Amino acid sequence: MKRLFIYTLTFMLFVLGACFDEQEFIISERFRYVAFESSRVDILEGDVATLEVKVIYSGAALDSDLNIPLSISFPEGNAAQDGVDFVIDGGIDAIVIPAGEFSTTIDISILDNDDPVGIRSLTLGINEISTFNLGAPDAEDTQSVTVNILEDDLILFGFTSFEEPTAGDVNNYPSQEGIVQVNIPGENSVDYTSTGGEMGFNSDYVEGQAGGADDELLFGVTKFTADTDWEYDTGGFIEGAQAYSTSDADGLMEIVFDELQIPQGTGLLQVSLWLWFADASWDEDDEFDVIWRTEDGDELILSLRSDGASMTDSPDGSGNAIVNQWTSFIVTVENIKTGSLVIQIGTDSAGEINFIDNIVIEGV
Repeated sequence: MKRLFIYTLTFMLFVLGACFDEQEFIISERFRYVAFESSRVDILEGDVATLEVKVIYSGAALDSDLNIPLSISFPEGNAAQDGVDFVIDGGIDAIVIPAGEFSTTIDISILDNDDPVGIRSLTLGINEISTFNLGAPDAEDTQSVTVNILEDDLILFGFTSFEEPTAGDVNNYPSQEGIVQVNIPGENSVDYTSTGGEMGFNSDYVEGQAGGADDELLFGVTKFTADTDWEYDTGGFIEGAQAYSTSDADGLMEIVFDELQIPQGTGLLQVSLWLWFADASWDEDDEFDVIWRTEDGDELILSLRSDGASMTDSPDGSGNAIVNQWTSFIVTVENIKTGSLVIQIGTDSAGEINFIDNIVIEGV
């Protein structure tokens, strides 16, 4: 009986070993894809001579070169010009990921010209490849990438990185009942009168959408890049040591900046700013809007909404999540005339923290 047991055990181990030897790791079809590293790249004209746009392959190791067909298109109204704004080294018909590799790059030469024409854009797309998905599983829009070449030949009309207003010694702002909000000594400033440098601003609730008094708000100009009580860490501000912070508006708060005189004949008016949103439980109706306000009324130039969990870079919450990171936005104004920049924030949770920094308004 002892000998029979040993033979049986040996046979079972042999069979199991053979099964393991023949088992092959199979990658899900969902993860066999070709994609750009991101769906959008912003590059300032003159910052770099060559922009490297990365294309990624996901799947089993390639035993032969993978030929990826490409296309190029240009958005209407701000199309980049080949030979004026950019040059793609080697052309754009296709690129190759070599056998054994998992990525390659497209080299785009960014030309620093003297034409003050504003943002110029081009979009590269991956054409259909049999047996491969296009775009990453969690970011299907990466089957294309839009390159925005930002203008560097502009006249400055107004700016602020919130360095001149007084930041609170305590990282807090207790709001008052009603629409009008005023600075409180020792707390974060919500109003500022310009002394000739940075733009001044006034923060109040929108009429009919006023929030109630709240002793624990994160609103106004702050010097706290991180705060364990509020459970955030921005990693530092974009420009200088201060920024404008917002959190639980409990209504619709708006920041109205000084009116700027825009000369007649100006053909381009551009607003840039940096935003940071905490990784919190954002509600679908949370809003962040940027407006250009003139005697004609309000022009919405940037609108961001939550997807029900994170703040996104789109007006309907369908875009990319932009939490726990600084994100730059550059937008143009259609109604080019004297006016004021207005930012409206509508959130209703203390954890829904946002920072605004380095606002620049320029044109030509």
